[in-house]
Parts: sequence; structure tokens; C-alpha cells
Amino acid sequence: MAAARTLRWARSRAVAAAATSRVMGTSMDVDRQFALSLSGRSGLPRFRATFATAVMEQSVATVGNTRSWAGVGAAMAAAVVAAVYMAEDASRFETFGNVGSRSALAHAQAAEDVSPGPDRTRTEKLFRLDGRVALVTGASRGIGFELAAGLADLGATVVLGGTNPATLADARAALLQRNPHAHVSTIAFDVGEPHACCAAVAEIVRDHGRIDVLVNNAGINKRATLDELDIADVQRVLDCNLLGPAVLARECAVHMRQRQWGRIVNVGSIMSTVGRAGLGAYVASKHALNGLTKVLSAELGADGITVNCLAPGYISTDLTSTVQADAAFDFAVRDRNPEGRWGTAADLVGPVLMLATDAGAYVNGAILVVDGGFTETFHIGGARHAPAAAR
Repeated sequence: MAAARTLRWARSRAVAAAATSRVMGTSMDVDRQFALSLSGRSGLPRFRATFATAVMEQSVATVGNTRSWAGVGAAMAAAVVAAVYMAEDASRFETFGNVGSRSALAHAQAAEDVSPGPDRTRTEKLFRLDGRVALVTGASRGIGFELAAGLADLGATVVLGGTNPATLADARAALLQRNPHAHVSTIAFDVGEPHACCAAVAEIVRDHGRIDVLVNNAGINKRATLDELDIADVQRVLDCNLLGPAVLARECAVHMRQRQWGRIVNVGSIMSTVGRAGLGAYVASKHALNGLTKVLSAELGADGITVNCLAPGYISTDLTSTVQADAAFDFAVRDRNPEGRWGTAADLVGPVLMLATDAGAYVNGAILVVDGGFTETFHIGGARHAPAAAR
């Protein structure tokens, strides 16, 4: 019965398709459309066995009636396609285990039942940036590079910002090697220089016609206790970590307002919620960046521009390699973290992509901590985190 219903469905679809073919000025008869309908329908996994049977029956019937050699050939081709589908299904069952195993069949059916549909397509569009232009500062390596690569993967034209043209060129080459279809350019400027920030945004808009996403990732740190503080060092940290992001946000917002859409993501730190000895200038700048984020979200929200701040925990990069090499410090970080590890730059990509796309349209003024639970849990580690020498 199932096979008969399949044949009737395929025949009606074939007649309609053949009529359309004639209107469009192409030549495709009903028999050929019939075979294509069957083979296409059999591509739906849950019906493959039924459609394979139907195709086989049709091929035999067509040969018996010899309506036309074209019909015979089309039906035989459809039969081959059905056989291939059956072989594919058999291999899937073997992957899960014995074909006769009930659990194997259940696993295979569960895997086959997942099919893309309108909902999945709509969800995927939430995480697309096709046609958008994004500037990522501090993008020549580490966290900035990974964030830029993630934005490029979503279709954005990405501008890598940094201070060294040579390292930026290397970063662009590395990103294109990872994703040959990416649209990537570079721009060298110092985020600690307000005039340079203004000029950089103007150049990007001149070259690309727009700017839609700003990721303020660049930042510096000067370690010093209160007794050791140097005013020039403190000013430099504030210029790069606070004033630069503010100027870039101001300049980008001018162009984002014109399209009533924009995303600004500031990259802060867990040090924006806590304090640590010897990091006065850095901690102060990151606390201030949180405040700036909230103020800008209030000022720009009505223009379709969201402003949020990512607060990463201890992330393993080239810049943290020195402290990671300190066994005691490394142990302290892993011991306090419920996950028992340092974060990676890749751990930050997902959260930033959410904040930079339509997926985060109603997230505004948030400080998103991504630290594996480091600051939000009271965790006392055990021997599993301890260095081998300490066990």
C-alpha cells in the first residue's frame, strides 16, 4: 500500500513538472520526471526503504510495458539511486552495531529523523553577518585573532586592527589559510591615540562603505603596586583600555545609526568585577570599561545598537605563557576553577558571535563573564588539579 501511494504521488508530481518544463521551453517527459520524483523523494531518510521498493516495482513495470526507451532508462536510473540509498542505510546500521540489534535500529532512526527545516534555517540566519563589516582591534594574534576568524566564518567582512603592519599581514594570511573564502583586510593604528582611532574608522568606511560591528579587544597591562605607580604608565593603560574603546565606539556609532543596526562588544576581564594586588591601573581600566558599556547601551539602544562587555577569565595565549609557566600560579588557576583548566581563545568565540549578531538583539548593557565558573563559584580543588610533584 505504501508503495502504491508513493507511485501515485510521484506520478502526479511528474505530470505537473513535465507541464512546467514545456512552459519553460525545456524538454523533460513525464517518465523522466517520474523517476526523478521517486529518487528525490527517496532521499528523505525515513521513507527510503518504502521508496526503494516503489522504484524497483516501477522499473519492472516500465520495462514490461515498454512505453518508451526513455522511460525504461529513467526507471532503471531511479532503481540504481534507490539501491545506493539502501546501501547507505545498511552502512549506517553497521556503524551503530548489529543490524538486528534493537538499539542499533533506534540509534539509526534517531539520527535519520533529524532533518533541516524552516526553523533551523531561521535560527541559522540569527547567527549570520553576510554583508556586514566588522572591526576587531588587537586582532593580530590570540583572542582578537580567534574572534575575527569567527566573525569571518559568519560572512562578515573583517578588518583586523593592530599596531604592526607586518604581524597584521601574517594574521590575515593565517586567517585566509583557515578560511579561503573569508573577506579580510587590515588596518594599523594605535588605539591609545584618539586621532588615530578617528582616522581608522573613517578609512574603513571609505574602503567598505559601512561599519556594523566593533569589537574593542585591544588592551595593555602595566604591573605595579601603589608604591611603584608611574603616572605615565597609568595614563597609557587608561588610554588604550578605556579612552580608545570610547572613541572608537563614538565614531562607529555615527555610521551604525544611519542603518539603525550596530553591535559593539567590549572585551574586559574578570578583573572588572574583582581586584588583584599589583594590577591597579589595569583593574581600574576594566572596571571603568564596564561602566562605559552600561552608559553606551543606554545611549545607543534606541538606535538599534547594542553595547555589551565580555569578561574573560584566565585564557591561555602567548601573552599569558609566562604566568602559565609558573607552576604555582598555574596550579592556583586550575585549582580554583571548577573545570580545572585555563580557558582558550576558542572558548570566547561563541559568546562574542551571539553578541555580534541578531541572536543577541535583546542583550544590551550586559557584562558576560566567561571564566569556567572561576569567579561565580566557591570551589576548593582537589588532588586531581595538583601538579604531579605535589601529589
